[in-house]
Amino acid sequence: MHIKMRIISNFPTLTTGLSFDASRMGNGAFSKYSNGSGDAENLWLDYLLTISDIENHIPRKPQIFNTDNNPNKTYKAGTGDILTINGRFFANTQGLGNVYFKDADNKISEVRLDGSDIVSWSNNQIVVKVPSVVNLVNANPKLSYPSPGSGNFYIINDCGDRSNNFNILIDYSVLTDFSGSKPRYQEVGFTTPNSSEKRLTFNIDREVFDNTEAMQCIRAAMKQWSCATGINMEIGSVTTSTTTPKYSLNDGINTIFRNPQLSSSTLMGTAITKCNNNSFYNDRDIQINPAFTWDYSLNTVSLNSYHFYSVLIHEFGHVNNLNHTLNTDVMFPSMLPDVIKTALTQNDINGGINVMTASLSYNPASACNAFTMNAANKTTIGCYATSSQKMQLEGISISCKCAPSFSVPATLPILQPRIYGGVPPYYYFWESLTGNSATINNPYAEQPTVTACSLVNSARKVKYKLTVIDNATIPTIESRIIEVDLTASQTVNYAMRDSYEDLYNEFNNQAHWDIWNSPDIWNRKTNGTSNTEHENPEYFLAAPNYVNFRIRNVGCIPGILNRHAVRLYWTKSSTGEDWDQDWKTANSSNGKPEGREINAPTNGFLINPILNPGQEGIYSQAWFPPVPQDYPEFGTPPVQIDVCILARIESGTTAPPYNSPPHGMAISELFDLPTPQKALKQNVINNNDIVTRNLIVTNLNQNDINGPGGNILHYAFIDNVDVASKSYTIEFKDIFQTNLLDFNTLVK
Repeated sequence: MHIKMRIISNFPTLTTGLSFDASRMGNGAFSKYSNGSGDAENLWLDYLLTISDIENHIPRKPQIFNTDNNPNKTYKAGTGDILTINGRFFANTQGLGNVYFKDADNKISEVRLDGSDIVSWSNNQIVVKVPSVVNLVNANPKLSYPSPGSGNFYIINDCGDRSNNFNILIDYSVLTDFSGSKPRYQEVGFTTPNSSEKRLTFNIDREVFDNTEAMQCIRAAMKQWSCATGINMEIGSVTTSTTTPKYSLNDGINTIFRNPQLSSSTLMGTAITKCNNNSFYNDRDIQINPAFTWDYSLNTVSLNSYHFYSVLIHEFGHVNNLNHTLNTDVMFPSMLPDVIKTALTQNDINGGINVMTASLSYNPASACNAFTMNAANKTTIGCYATSSQKMQLEGISISCKCAPSFSVPATLPILQPRIYGGVPPYYYFWESLTGNSATINNPYAEQPTVTACSLVNSARKVKYKLTVIDNATIPTIESRIIEVDLTASQTVNYAMRDSYEDLYNEFNNQAHWDIWNSPDIWNRKTNGTSNTEHENPEYFLAAPNYVNFRIRNVGCIPGILNRHAVRLYWTKSSTGEDWDQDWKTANSSNGKPEGREINAPTNGFLINPILNPGQEGIYSQAWFPPVPQDYPEFGTPPVQIDVCILARIESGTTAPPYNSPPHGMAISELFDLPTPQKALKQNVINNNDIVTRNLIVTNLNQNDINGPGGNILHYAFIDNVDVASKSYTIEFKDIFQTNLLDFNTLVK
């Protein structure tokens, strides 16, 4: 390009002594001349510019062409990932120029990088580290160390010109220091009072802990992150504070608590404090804003409410050393009402694993009682529970029905829940209900003790709701209500339960009906009372099986020597068993017994030594089950027989025999009612002295274990116990909901 210009030296705004520096004109050819008329007051310049001179010296807007020559590349902030920006007109040096990212904390403003983030700067290429935080000095002064996030970024060069926008996707962001070379923060372990393992222990403020649904969410969020990344977390102590603020955010103690001082726009906040000058945090406090309407359900959210579990998942992401991002993952910086976001994406999981993996080689130098993470500290306990392991609260028992201060010798009733399946440890909360007049020693204990029970409206009533939460990835929450009247009567009461929900009421008014699998009578194939799990009996040629049974004194005074005995019976299973002929004298069509007393001593099995109030005893009686081959109605050849066993306590005021009514029964027994009515079921319901269990006797010959088609066949004998003929619909259910049984094929 050829340029000619005239410089007028006597222009009013100019001074004399005009000079011109040709060295700043680049590589073009330069000359000066007069206008040919001898005009000494003017200077004419003749300048020949090249394209390079134009590009370098005429201001132009910077242009971004691409990043890393790869349009699909994504980045991990805070991990040392390098972003290479290719383009032109960036200027040869950075000067006052910088790179601006979306602010991942407020989603609107931009943040510029720190000097330590800039690796190199040239006119057509800028190389930077992708940071997780930038310093307050270089950022929006209203925010503390904001986070660069996904979205459009741009460049402003030394001349103040802004480039075009260009998109970047940040998968996850790992927390780092905000100064110096920005070292990343590591996960470390701390020895806890609960375990020799290195864990992160969170104390829970009483206000939070007493909310059982909130605690369910906390445990679920902990377990979800633990199972995804291996970070090891646990619940510690329950604490109480009346100060304002309630807890220090820099005391080296992790605490979860409600904080009404949070800003009106903050749902929850995680305050994280590092240990001295070490690259790890020794205090993580999760603060909950009580001003918001929270929904504590795990999988649903009510209208105009914030989903507590979703927000907790986000906060525990910060505990896992992850910062905000602007993609759709749980580390997005905000949450709307009526929204559920609980599923960890692969980005969330990869970020947490990146933190845990990098931390395995970090040595905290024993500062702040911290320890190096190692593979043994990572946890996957309870992470893969199947549907068959789902926790069930089968029921609640009480050790004694005698009110405090009335038993001799002194004993106190204990509430005893029965848990089946799930992932321990379990967490308990006993809530007093309307009508309760009892006091327990600890509402968070597995088995609390009733320490007092007043007489109110002619009753000493224990009435509590128990809520149990397990430690599975997505915890199960189960509740039961126990309601039982205690007695001050100075009587002995030997009793057995029909189920884990049986509260020794006569008659039995338990909520969920199942009296045919009493936990207080079971079979074992070998002798011994230490194992209380039932085994179906097998017919042995010479060796016996053993009926085990449990007796408990739920009364106020000790039993009496030689006044209590147990008799045991078996009968062929049916839906309409009568008392007592089906258990004592019934025979099959081929003359084989269909029910008999089991190895009865003359006076029954005496319960000696005596049992004190609240004390239980487990006893064992050898027996020989019926031989399956004696009952052809069970198949050809028969491989098993379904039978039912029965235990009944007979008590009296005199020495043996005890074989005359009422046998100590609270409600007189019914005997051999006219067909088709049957007496046994009503007797079991009415009295704590009678229990039953259904079982299956199999053949010793292992080749006969499987029936036709390789499946074990169970024969169900159906009786009509009504007074008139009627049709029935038979429904088979797996009452334990373990999904292990297949009822697709029925043979009749």
